[in-house]
Amino acid sequence: MPAAPLAIQHATFATAKPCSSGNADCLDEFIVDVGTFLLPGDNVLAVDVHNQGARSTDITFGARVLLEEPVLPPPNLSISRAGVVPTLSWPGTTFTLQRADSPSGPWTNVPGPVTAGPFAVTDSAVERYFRLTR
Repeated sequence: MPAAPLAIQHATFATAKPCSSGNADCLDEFIVDVGTFLLPGDNVLAVDVHNQGARSTDITFGARVLLEEPVLPPPNLSISRAGVVPTLSWPGTTFTLQRADSPSGPWTNVPGPVTAGPFAVTDSAVERYFRLTR
């Protein structure tokens, strides 16, 4: 489309095509930085399709939205003991420590919530189960 500050109207023609052949079925891809352009909650995708000329008959529009997130490996939860106090440790701060009285739960966040280790288990007289969750 024409560069700013020129106004783009309904009848404004496209100034370029997405591929050299000019076929309407070639891919015109846009990659958007989520943190810059999208906000938590509802977002609106507005699209305006323009052809290169009044006599062109091959205009096509399709859309696909994908979210790519890095896959984080599961953390290694380790336990050590200083005297009678067990201490849980794990790398990073992207997980929350949870506890339960049985392996089947119910699981609740350790008060805080605790998102980084080490964590000293001060109520070690009570049998507890611990896990990390995102």
